[in-house]
Amino acid sequence: MKAAVLHALGAIPRFEDFPDPQPGQDEVLVHVTAASLKNIDKALASGSHYGSDGQLPTVCGVDGVGVLENGTRVFCGGARRPYGMMATLSIVPRTWCVPVPEGVVSVEQPELFASAEP
Repeated sequence: MKAAVLHALGAIPRFEDFPDPQPGQDEVLVHVTAASLKNIDKALASGSHYGSDGQLPTVCGVDGVGVLENGTRVFCGGARRPYGMMATLSIVPRTWCVPVPEGVVSVEQPELFASAEP
């Protein structure tokens, strides 16, 4: 899979191949469609956040939106290291997945934006 991979704390992540994640017990595979970049992501990547464990290489990204194997679109986070949400695939605890309500528009549905009222 492709991912934003961090090789050194404080460095710029590189877009490259990374091994596909294999879900464990109570985890689900997520086909990521969107991932945000927030201050916590930058702090973890720099090593300045208390949650930064220094395990490298690692895929960046705390949370995002994706599609489960059963087709359910979810907001999720909490990927098991070294996986993160800035990748084509990730694995997260099943309990950290929240279904995205019908009618919420995604970037992968740009035709819905064209008809949206301002």
